[in-house]
Amino acid sequence: RLRGRLHRFGAEGRPTVVTYHPAYLLRTPADKAKAWQDLLFAREVASRG
Repeated sequence: RLRGRLHRFGAEGRPTVVTYHPAYLLRTPADKAKAWQDLLFAREVASRG
């Protein structure tokens, strides 16, 4: 539900990207591609400033 969108956290409204827990990815390798997409999205958000 929370994945795939930009969220704002805290009073300052810090940009936050939600992804999978690393232990989940070790148990469910099929979702690694989704986690990689989350990391690419986080990098894009961070580069915007």
